[in-house]
Amino acid sequence: FDPQEPVGGTGTLTYETDTPQFQGEITYNTNFQGGDIMVWGSGMWQEMTVNQGFGAYTGQDITSWGWNVGASVGFSGFELVGSYYDGQALGVDFQSAGGNAQGLPTIQSGGPGSAGLFGAAGYSCSSFGTTPTCEEADNDGFYVQGTYTFNGKTKVGVSYGESNQDSENLGADGIHFNDVEHDMWTVGVYHDVTSWLKLVAEYNHMEQSAELPSNLLGGPTLNEMEADIFSVGGFIFW
Repeated sequence: FDPQEPVGGTGTLTYETDTPQFQGEITYNTNFQGGDIMVWGSGMWQEMTVNQGFGAYTGQDITSWGWNVGASVGFSGFELVGSYYDGQALGVDFQSAGGNAQGLPTIQSGGPGSAGLFGAAGYSCSSFGTTPTCEEADNDGFYVQGTYTFNGKTKVGVSYGESNQDSENLGADGIHFNDVEHDMWTVGVYHDVTSWLKLVAEYNHMEQSAELPSNLLGGPTLNEMEADIFSVGGFIFW
C-alpha cells in the first residue's frame, strides 16, 4: 500500500518513507449442520524516517506494526463475533514531535498519519536526555458482538469495543504518551423490510479516558469524556 505519513505536524518535521506499507490477511471459512465458522488473522508493517527536525533526532526511524485475530460463529439464528489487535504506533492517541507541544486527547483513531491536532500518530520524538530518540506507543484493543435474528428478518444485537494506548516515558522532562482508553457499547435493532430496504435503530454509549502529560496543564491530569447517541435510519441496497 502507499505508505501513510503524519499530516499537519508542527511545521518543522518532514518524513521519508522508502518502502511501501505492507498488509496481509488470511481467512478460513467452513460450514457445519445449522451453522458456519469464519476465522481470520491479519498484519501490517510500515517504517518512516524523520527527514528534517530540530536537529537532534533527524534520521530517527519510526516503525508502525500491528496484528489482528478474530472469529465469527453462527448457529440457529445466533451469531457471535470476537476480534483482538495489538501493535505499536497505530495512532489511538498521539503526541507531537519536539520539546513542548503535546498532542491533546482525541477521539480519532487509525493508522499512521491520522490527522489531528499535531498530526503525529502514536509516537513521540524527544531531544531531551542523553540519547535523542523517537519512541512508539503500545496499542491494543478488542471487539465482541452478539446478535440473534428472528424469522430471518429482524436482528437484535449488542456489542462492546475498546482501544488502548499505553504510555512511554521519554526522559526527565516528563514528556510522555498519554495513557488513553476509548470504549463504546452498542445496542441495536435491524429489520429487513424487503430484500433492498433495511431499517436500523441503535443506541451507543462512548467513553474516553486519557491522562495528560505531567508538563501540560500542571498535570498529570485525568481527562474523561462521555457521549450517548441514539440513531435511526435505513439502508437501500441495489
